Amino acid sequence: MLPAFLLSTALAGPGVPGVAIPLYVFDEDCIDSRYPALAGPWVVGCGGDGQVDRALSLTSGKLITLPFSTVSPGLFEGLVYVPGWGGGLIRLAEAGAGVAEGIPTIHEQPIAPPTIDGVRVALLSDGRIQAALMTDAARRLHEVVPAGWYPPALTDGHVAWVGRSAVGDEDVWWMSLSDGEPSVLSGGPGHQRHVVGHKH
Repeated sequence: MLPAFLLSTALAGPGVPGVAIPLYVFDEDCIDSRYPALAGPWVVGCGGDGQVDRALSLTSGKLITLPFSTVSPGLFEGLVYVPGWGGGLIRLAEAGAGVAEGIPTIHEQPIAPPTIDGVRVALLSDGRIQAALMTDAARRLHEVVPAGWYPPALTDGHVAWVGRSAVGDEDVWWMSLSDGEPSVLSGGPGHQRHVVGHKH
């Protein structure tokens, strides 16, 4: 078992503001070692089965249980997105976790955590990428060659992802959310990895 997850925060909440404190509710290993992780003012992490299934408020110290769990959810400010059958968008609140209505299910099996920005979702599956409004019932699948594990990145107008090249290394690809034509953003010899998006 790894040491208890430590988090330094200047927010009022559990412990002394600005001081790193152990969060013992997350002292179990997650299957995906990128969790526990932050979803705005929430720490989202795992119970005993290694699935992400709980969230701790950094404002109040309250622990809430998620209505469904997964290994690698998409996270945003107070939101947890779980793709696949039985998944959906979870809104985190002090009163508890609620499932957002009107969010169609993505049935493609992800090969990396999905990315959400509060409005859109981007998801990589085997040989495909999709990026659309979370409320869109129909989503266009783009045939690409994504690398697994690395989540895609969203901006206001583009989605980017890590793709496998023909020679076995990795390139960064991107496409406009409006015209949907994938192209190489950063290629060449070696491994281009770890894309991050930002909304204005």
